[in-house]
Amino acid sequence: MIRWKSTKYKMMIMELIEGLVLVDELYSPAGDALGEKDLVAMVKEVFGEDISNYQQLREQFFDRKRELTPFLKRMIAAILKEADNRCGWRRKN
Repeated sequence: MIRWKSTKYKMMIMELIEGLVLVDELYSPAGDALGEKDLVAMVKEVFGEDISNYQQLREQFFDRKRELTPFLKRMIAAILKEADNRCGWRRKN
């Protein structure tokens, strides 16, 4: 069992799910693109979190006014910082 630091972890998961759906990168063994319902089921299996209201969360996600993807931006910033620390990747200014 895992615990999320944030109380808004379901919206964080929706950011991940929407990103994966929209980049059309994950497919089933039968060759079908995985949709939100498939990924929600995977989240339940892997993280033990039931997001049965994912359609409602998706609407809230796309209705955000200030920042659409704060969790994904934090992840990207952390990865870039770690890459810079390892000197394996440098951004050009």
